[in-house]
Amino acid sequence: MKRLSARRFFRKLGLAVLAGGSPLVLVSGCPTDGMNGTTLTAEIECPIGEVAVSDGVLVSAASDPDGATLTFTAVGGATVMPQGASQAEITVGAAGTVTVTVTASEGTDTATDTCVITFAAPDVPPPTLSVSLACPRDGGGGDGEMGVTATTAAGGDVSYAFIVVDESGDTITTEAVSSDAGSVGFSFTAPGPGEFTITVTASAGDDVAADSCTVLISDEPLPITAGLQCPTEVVTVGDTVSVSGTVSNASADVIFAFEATDAESTVVAELTTTENDGEALFTYSATEPGAFVVTVTVNDGNTMAMDSCPITVVPVPPPTGSLPASGSNRTPFASSCAQNVVACTTSFPDAAVTVVPGTGQGVAATTSPVGFIVFGSGGDGFETVQLRSTGTTMGNGATTLTYSWSYGATDANPCTLPPGTQFSVEANPNVAMLVGVHYIRLTVENELIRAAEQSGVLACGTIPEGPKSDFVELVIDVRDP
Repeated sequence: MKRLSARRFFRKLGLAVLAGGSPLVLVSGCPTDGMNGTTLTAEIECPIGEVAVSDGVLVSAASDPDGATLTFTAVGGATVMPQGASQAEITVGAAGTVTVTVTASEGTDTATDTCVITFAAPDVPPPTLSVSLACPRDGGGGDGEMGVTATTAAGGDVSYAFIVVDESGDTITTEAVSSDAGSVGFSFTAPGPGEFTITVTASAGDDVAADSCTVLISDEPLPITAGLQCPTEVVTVGDTVSVSGTVSNASADVIFAFEATDAESTVVAELTTTENDGEALFTYSATEPGAFVVTVTVNDGNTMAMDSCPITVVPVPPPTGSLPASGSNRTPFASSCAQNVVACTTSFPDAAVTVVPGTGQGVAATTSPVGFIVFGSGGDGFETVQLRSTGTTMGNGATTLTYSWSYGATDANPCTLPPGTQFSVEANPNVAMLVGVHYIRLTVENELIRAAEQSGVLACGTIPEGPKSDFVELVIDVRDP
């Protein structure tokens, strides 16, 4: 039973009195609730009847007097989402009943009201009947006995009607069977070689579905065929090459023999495997660039077949910023020729360079021209050259040494000391260089040398203050056959 607020009570009472014509007498001392002499009430409205689980239910509530704060809660596995000040959406994940409560709050006064929502599971239509027929591969030889399997998607008892016809449309055999297992098998013996069509019709109540397939029976084993699917994208050194081999018309387990050969017909990878599903996968790592051929030979014990496809492997692209071959014919000079300074080497930095071989590299020093040959083995058109500024000294009074590696020559006369393009300021850089001849220079410079810091008497006389430098030039011949 719902409570009436004082205001509603007296309003109804007043209307009744006015209708009866008798005066209304108020007795002093009757209790009232709230500051304004009214009792706070709450009222909630829920839908009548069942609601689908998938539907969200919107409930509304009100308070008397208006303006109270409304709070919605629910019991029964429901989610409550407020929708404004006086509504909330109720959702559930399963069928059942949910009790929704609204609480009205105004100051210290509260009031509640409840309602019940019944959620029902949605109607699920029965599955539509469908049937699929799995026929064997075309076969040859043997006694001509063939078996098929029919599978349905609908549950319950299903009737299956099989019929086999030959190339002329004449019926060879029929068979009817019922099952609730979801699949049934059917076999027949062909009267002789030829093409036969098998049809199955499945029925469950008013639902009917059908499927068919064709098999070929021959006196002799059918020739098998092989196929290869080679990668169409670019294969780079270091990539994994993946090739798929297939066979058709095979009547038994098949032996797949894969081979990958290079331009000289040398086998670089191979695999032999036995499969019974008509396909096999062959993978290997591409370690060298060049043109290759992948071949597959299939054998089912009766006949053999072969297929092949070409594969091109390209080198790893050089790193961005690799130094190209300079192509300069300039003969490198050591600093003893290029510098026009007094021979007080103890007060000047000395530059010296060596090359350290990296993994898979060989390094050889040359004297004509002065430099190094770097032998690579990756076949990718570049090598990372490990340059080392060994033997450099700072000179008397100097405490800092800077390095500048430059590339190429800007002047045919090295005594004018023009460097090429700077490519590093590290003492020991590792630099990617394309295959070819590279003309490089190392320049070392110390900070200001102060004459006051010199000790002893130097044979060459007084050394002026100022930064001192030295450089060395050499050729790097990168080879990567």
